[in-house]
Parts: sequence; structure tokens; C-alpha cells
Amino acid sequence: MIGRIKEVILSQEDNDKTERYFVVFSEYAEISHEDAWPGNRNPVRYSDLSEFGVDDPDALIWHPMHQPTPQRQQASASTQVEDHGVVGPLTIPEARVALAVGLGVPESAIEITVRY
Repeated sequence: MIGRIKEVILSQEDNDKTERYFVVFSEYAEISHEDAWPGNRNPVRYSDLSEFGVDDPDALIWHPMHQPTPQRQQASASTQVEDHGVVGPLTIPEARVALAVGLGVPESAIEITVRY
């Protein structure tokens, strides 16, 4: 998959006092390229498109990225403890909503497995 960057925003999390950023994509296109991801810890990779055999990005089939809606953002924020910003105990549906908002994907794209 390749994506068109919509914006880069500073993360509001300050767990380790290191500045972290979220890259928000506006659109994505699926490509097939052997060994496009070399197995790094982070599956995001920045490169020249020609390395992936893409000469004309406008010739690809682009799909809109699902963006978090205000309703989802509000639902996610309601699971945080006001004093510390710590997420408390969650139900599976609440976790699904929070993950969808954080990842910028629809809730239907989130699958949660619990093993005891």
C-alpha cells in the first residue's frame, strides 16, 4: 500500500517525553511489489515510488482513507480518566472505537482477540 499524506500532527501522548508524530493519510492505493517491506519493526517506509515500480501515481486506483468522525473522537475521549489521561478498563466495543480513531480506520477494520 502507498498513501498520500494529508498532514503530520504532533502526538498528544507524552509517556516517554519524546516528541512523536502521527502521519495522517488522505488516500491509499494498493500495489504489489515483492519485498516492499523488509521486515522492520515499523511497517511504514519512505521511499521513491520508482523503487516500487510506480512511474505514474495518478494511474493508480486511489481510495479515500476513513477519517475519524467527531462522534468517534468523543467516544474515545470518554474512556480517559480526566486527571491523568490514563485509559481505564474498556469493553471490547470501546476498545474497537478507540483503536479505530487512533489508527484512522473504520471500526469494521478492527479485530480484537483475547486469549486467557
